[in-house]
Amino acid sequence: MTHPYPPRPSTLHASLLAYPGTGYEPDAFQTTAGSWHGAVGYRAGALAFTIQGPPVALRELAAALHAAADQADEHTAADQAKQPAAEQPDEPATLPEPAAEGVTG
Repeated sequence: MTHPYPPRPSTLHASLLAYPGTGYEPDAFQTTAGSWHGAVGYRAGALAFTIQGPPVALRELAAALHAAADQADEHTAADQAKQPAAEQPDEPATLPEPAAEGVTG
């Protein structure tokens, strides 16, 4: 019996985790066919990641990311509304300004 090659569909699943302050770097480049594409990249240690494509595709991705952020905000707000007031987290504590060392009045 001959098996098709590859024996099952090949897939690649990658998750790029977004964190505030990542420092995404936008760029644009011209393809060998002469059209312009955009790219957004960032570095995570020794690894570099880039998402690139024609402007319309990047705008579709941006809209989907925006919608996902809105959904997460809605769920967060709903979860917080369910918690009794005493259990809701307080505002983050602010740290005092550091004292200037070696300064005398």
